[in-house]
Amino acid sequence: MSMYFIGIDISKYKHDCCIISAADQKVVSKVTIKNNKAGSDELLTIINSLSNPEDIRIGFESTAHYALNLELFLENSLLTFMEVNPVLISEYKKSKTLRRTKTDSVDCESIARWLMTVEYKPHSKGFYHAYSLKSLTRLRDKLIRQRSFYLVKITNVLDHTFPEFKPFFNERLSKTALYLLENYGSAEKMARMNSVSYEKLRSLSV
Repeated sequence: MSMYFIGIDISKYKHDCCIISAADQKVVSKVTIKNNKAGSDELLTIINSLSNPEDIRIGFESTAHYALNLELFLENSLLTFMEVNPVLISEYKKSKTLRRTKTDSVDCESIARWLMTVEYKPHSKGFYHAYSLKSLTRLRDKLIRQRSFYLVKITNVLDHTFPEFKPFFNERLSKTALYLLENYGSAEKMARMNSVSYEKLRSLSV
């Protein structure tokens, strides 16, 4: 089966796709898909009708995050893709025409034709898992920083309103300490705790 080059111009709500056959270097199809699951499914149907996955070369800009959903979809569909520097596409367009315009915009056909002239270097596999791990790591870091921020604020308030509290817990806001603050909040209320309250504290401290 023939090899096909697919250039995709990424945007926020839609992606313009151009498919070129390596056999005669002619445009086989130009289609616009929505930047959602239905649009990705439409592109996959077209690709599957053309050739085997190993005979498909896909390229798009490596600029905005709008390509993220498509990248994850392609990897899960066992298709490779190559991220393209838009500056290289712009220079390629200039080299192919004598006409000079104020804007050398990147388009899907230019990406596809440029892809035919370079060594295909697909994005590394495992992108989905790497992205998920990176997202989880960033979230964890954010939550830890938020926790530290609020612990400092709590400490500042306690230093003014209840300075004996943290030293009693060896300067730690343990589960028991946080329970006391959440349910009683002041020295006066803690002084009025009854036997039921103590039983709850003992269960937390076990």
